[in-house]
Amino acid sequence: MKDSGVEWIGEIPEHWDVEKIKHISQVKPSNVDKKSKDNEPPVLLCNYTDVYNNEFITMDLDFMKATASQDQIKKLSLDVGDIIITKDSESADDIAVPAIVTEELENVVCGYHLAVIKPNSNIVNPKFLFRSFESDRINKQFELGANGVTRFGLGSYPINNAWVCLPPLKEQKEITDYIDNETSKIFKATDKINKHNELLEEYKTSLIHHVVTGKIDVRGEEI
Repeated sequence: MKDSGVEWIGEIPEHWDVEKIKHISQVKPSNVDKKSKDNEPPVLLCNYTDVYNNEFITMDLDFMKATASQDQIKKLSLDVGDIIITKDSESADDIAVPAIVTEELENVVCGYHLAVIKPNSNIVNPKFLFRSFESDRINKQFELGANGVTRFGLGSYPINNAWVCLPPLKEQKEITDYIDNETSKIFKATDKINKHNELLEEYKTSLIHHVVTGKIDVRGEEI
């Protein structure tokens, strides 16, 4: 291990580097609002809630219909491997929530209050960069870089100048595969727990109904 030189990252393996986001990707804040204009072509809009509530952006999402200028479409259309982050929030510790585009999208443009990060895939694996944004220690930089009092916003400078770890590309792929495998186990376990909780809630509701309507006789039951 060696000192990364970045306080909130700490030590990293000796053969890893650290790099600013602006040196491994392009950062493009969006200015596409939800208003439709007669003189603009129609698009599908990937909005704040689409990103905040989903890790993966696919055509399965119910994108909003809107319009955008040709320049906005050229600059902010979403491609596979693009990372989208929320750049506004009611609290500084809930900012830069990421999602990644995992399949080809048709006419989908990044909406307002978001920023698109387009990784240079020759340097960084897009999914590795996405997982880096999910790391508390990496994300802490955006909390410190956010400005505001009642609502917080993240400008281009703190995004561009945030530090991330940079292992060799082969190792980045191995790391993302490991995370995908382990998180899949977590989601399966969570799903089982949720289904179990639903069954318990159904039993509770049924029990209350049957007792208060006299269908279960509790006389003589020890409390």
